[in-house]
Amino acid sequence: MKNRTASVALMHARDKWTWLYIPWMVLLSSFIVNFAIGLIARPDNFTTGGLLSILIYMLVAGMIVIHQTFSFALGLCITRRSYFAGTAAAAVGFILLSAVLLTVMLLLERATGAWGVGLHFFEIPYLSDSGAGLALWTFFSLLLFMFFGGLATGSLFRRFGKKGLFSFFLLCMLGFGGWTAVVTAKNWWRGVGSWLMKLDFTIVQTTFLLLACALALAAISYMLLRRSTVQT
Repeated sequence: MKNRTASVALMHARDKWTWLYIPWMVLLSSFIVNFAIGLIARPDNFTTGGLLSILIYMLVAGMIVIHQTFSFALGLCITRRSYFAGTAAAAVGFILLSAVLLTVMLLLERATGAWGVGLHFFEIPYLSDSGAGLALWTFFSLLLFMFFGGLATGSLFRRFGKKGLFSFFLLCMLGFGGWTAVVTAKNWWRGVGSWLMKLDFTIVQTTFLLLACALALAAISYMLLRRSTVQT
């Protein structure tokens, strides 16, 4: 069991392009573009959404990793449990590494006075006064949540196919549409807004909520993969 799990983790670890190089190439490309804008336009302390690129990439990576490796791994007599454990372990390892790198870049950004051009690229809202430890934990929980969100989506597709995935999102849209229709008809939007304002989560509470959601998504992914078939 442990050897098979380690084999799956090693299989993923060898694919450094997917897990490390490409997301950081995308992120740094966005950073360079925004830095150039800062040099040319000289705006006063501007914030970009460039950090979203690595978060979106982790979501997509979670979606496609099942398609790329699931059938191959099971063809090597790897159990579904070992596959999931090895994939999760590799993901956590690479996510931790990316979180460390993001924290280092954030500290450099602060030390250089926003890169000398007023560019706040790696700063997260409500995190400006935090230390390195909280920044690292925040980056880690965000990336983990996005990856397992993608993994759950990919597992759903593997288990039920295109029709199942389409039906799931259709039901979600119908449910959300029905909820908004009821809230609008009952004129409850002010009450909903007041309730949301009263939540007032701290950054620490938010990160633990993201972690809990990531664990729930991981459990859902595992349950779906347990009943998924190998596709050739």
